[in-house]
Amino acid sequence: MKKLVTGAFVVLTAGFTYAQNSDNTVTQSGNNNTAAVTQLGLQAFGNENISSQTGNANNVNVYQRSNSARNKAATTQNGTLNQATVSQGQGFSAGGVEVTQDQDGLANTVTATQQFSFGSKIDQKQDGIFNTATSTQGGGDVRSNISQDQDGNFNTATASQSQTGYTRPTGVYSTANDISQIQDGNVNVANATQVGYLNTLDQNQDGNFNNASSKPDRN
Repeated sequence: MKKLVTGAFVVLTAGFTYAQNSDNTVTQSGNNNTAAVTQLGLQAFGNENISSQTGNANNVNVYQRSNSARNKAATTQNGTLNQATVSQGQGFSAGGVEVTQDQDGLANTVTATQQFSFGSKIDQKQDGIFNTATSTQGGGDVRSNISQDQDGNFNTATASQSQTGYTRPTGVYSTANDISQIQDGNVNVANATQVGYLNTLDQNQDGNFNNASSKPDRN
């Protein structure tokens, strides 16, 4: 078990709970920033977390839980009132999933969930104010990727590779799917859902008040 916590200035708080052989590093600079990291549960080992916050009143929550092994989470926040959440495990997420989240600005919110997922990755970046990005991987998802990048204000991006609400043949899991969503501007909305395997989805929006949505047919 290895942990490193550093902080500067005033009212920095960090809470940690650890599983065996997991690594956690939290760095905070500024005022009223908070970090909560949970690494615990049965068969939880080899997980890694790195969280870095600079500014005021930012908050990061990281959960690496039961049946969760060799997963990685990295969160960077610069600015004020930004919120980041990572949830890995609690559904046999044992194949080395990864989350990278980077926010710069004011009151942005980013959330990544990986449950019952193997070797999949989520990468989310936001620059601006009041942006929201949400990604979900699960349902036996294998080696799939989600990338969401937003630059501007009041944008919303949602991506799911979880198969929730969809049926599939017995023994067939979501494999090697890719979602990429890029938004540059203000008050844009992008939604993407994937099931199946070897699918690629790219949605790019430039400007203001745009709306893009893509999802598979229900079986």
